[in-house]
Amino acid sequence: MEISQIRVLVLDDDLQEAELLLDYLCVGKESLFEIVLAETLTEACQQLQGKHNFDVILMDPELPDCGIDEAFRAVRDLAREAPVLLMSANNTPGRGAPAPLDGSPAGEGLEQHRWLSWAIQYALARKRLVETFPGGDK
Repeated sequence: MEISQIRVLVLDDDLQEAELLLDYLCVGKESLFEIVLAETLTEACQQLQGKHNFDVILMDPELPDCGIDEAFRAVRDLAREAPVLLMSANNTPGRGAPAPLDGSPAGEGLEQHRWLSWAIQYALARKRLVETFPGGDK
């Protein structure tokens, strides 16, 4: 049985953080994720209006061209079926949060990959559950 890739739109104006996410998600030769980057809400809207059909959206709450409320509404209007996960580099080591317990430097190790991969897969599984059992999320 062939497993299809999970299509992810990453909306983040910090290219270093976006590349770090790519590293986390694209572990190994055969990645479970297909990732498209957008640096602004405008770019994200163009991607969402295009031929792309995203399974999940990872979004930084601090964007250069709008506030979080505007960004979230715009993304939800264009991709109502896709779960949206908010992420922020403000929780990374060196920016106020403790370093990983295993002693690895920030941005290294499989733990970050596993956490992010799990969060995406959990959001998709929850979406399928709610679609299967309408009203079950209340």
